[in-house]
Amino acid sequence: MVSTYLSGKVTLRGGGVQDFEGYASWRGTSFSTATVSGAIAAGTKPGEVTATGAFHAALATGDVVKKFAWQDEALFT
Repeated sequence: MVSTYLSGKVTLRGGGVQDFEGYASWRGTSFSTATVSGAIAAGTKPGEVTATGAFHAALATGDVVKKFAWQDEALFT
């Protein structure tokens, strides 16, 4: 996730001050959860497409959900 989060001087939690300018970026599951769950919800259709089906559709496109080599195939069935 990339955002124009901070610009200017920021007092750090551990002490000191640091200048921030431009974009901040974050990585991790807490930022992807809303994106992935939203894509799954948007892809469901009551009585037609289940959440599992919508997940597989999102995984197939690779736009929102990407499977990594280390992930167990059983997680995606």
